[in-house]
Amino acid sequence: MGVRVVVEQGFDAASFVDNVKADLEIQILREMRGIRMDLVNECRGYNTYQDQTTNLRSSIGGFIVVDGVIDSMSEFEQLPPKLKDTTGKVEYNGGERGRAYAEELAANETQNIVLGIVAGMQYAQAVESKGYDVISGSTILSERLIKEALKDIAENE
Repeated sequence: MGVRVVVEQGFDAASFVDNVKADLEIQILREMRGIRMDLVNECRGYNTYQDQTTNLRSSIGGFIVVDGVIDSMSEFEQLPPKLKDTTGKVEYNGGERGRAYAEELAANETQNIVLGIVAGMQYAQAVESKGYDVISGSTILSERLIKEALKDIAENE
């Protein structure tokens, strides 16, 4: 059994390949946007640590960059605090800090499609180092979700 390829006169192979690549990128981005939202929801739902001001949880979000251009980013909305600040000294700015950190990281990604999940409060790593899961658990989930999405795309092509 052999393969025979018949090409019509005037067939533009380069345009065909470009169109296939564009279609694949659209499908990949659609899947990645859903994965970004799933991962952010998963991380924000972790109950492994106390978040009385909700700044840490509010600073969790994600972004997708395509060849240096931000395709999509989480809202980074500030969640209502669990405890009322009676001192007037607590700043409820986790959402702002999360967005700023995500924008900073996204600006460094100039090639390919990049999915990033961040926790923008400066103490997020310290919380993780004490054994609490802020965003690190999303790494395992992201690998599985991305593999599943790429497999689905490949099977449907």
